[in-house]
Amino acid sequence: MKLYKVYQTIFEKAAEGILIADAETKRFKYANPTICTMLGYTEKELQKMDVLAIHPKEALEHVISEFESHTRMDKTYSPNIPCLKKNRTIIYVDITGVNALIDGRKSNIGLFTDVTERKLAVDALQVSEKKYRDIFEQANDAIFIFDLETKKFVEVNQKATELLGYSIKELLRIGPQDISSKKQKVPITEINEQIKKQGSALFEYIANKKDGTEVIFHANSKLVHRNDKALIQTFARDITQK
Repeated sequence: MKLYKVYQTIFEKAAEGILIADAETKRFKYANPTICTMLGYTEKELQKMDVLAIHPKEALEHVISEFESHTRMDKTYSPNIPCLKKNRTIIYVDITGVNALIDGRKSNIGLFTDVTERKLAVDALQVSEKKYRDIFEQANDAIFIFDLETKKFVEVNQKATELLGYSIKELLRIGPQDISSKKQKVPITEINEQIKKQGSALFEYIANKKDGTEVIFHANSKLVHRNDKALIQTFARDITQK
């Protein structure tokens, strides 16, 4: 009896939402206070519902597949599952599932962790990344991102390949020092040191194209940090004709 009380306390006080559903009928048998708060239903309301009732229609095929995988114990973790609250808004949860015999029937026990804020943040980041990629690829200026440690380009855009005549793969094997013209008055290594100290620099840069001809750039470079790496990001405009 004491052990039962311990389990009951854990069930009622758990920070995660807990739903217990019949593995065959998928109807809910028990719901803890946290899941009731999370979804906006009372326990009695949830006990009249099944798994299909708390997820949006477009997600049901995936949800059923995950539920059945938990039943078979093929897997125990399902991330970013959309749940439909009583007020019809959607939240996202990570579900850890196990099964056990409860009231003589095989049942799925699901622990629900609300990850809505994380999901929205990741989605926003992906949108920002797409916008960045669109700007990067469609820019009228050549864009070079150079790793100060490896002395090689780590990213270049399409305009850079058009102006220099190299493919992206070819450019990613070299760095600005490999395409500098002998006519370049201030060595690129000296310019890089200036950028490291001051954070940015404006300068003219004469580069050798793949075919041996020269292109003159007006370059605007700044120091950026990404994943603990010091990089130089350069926007370069072709001013050869000028």
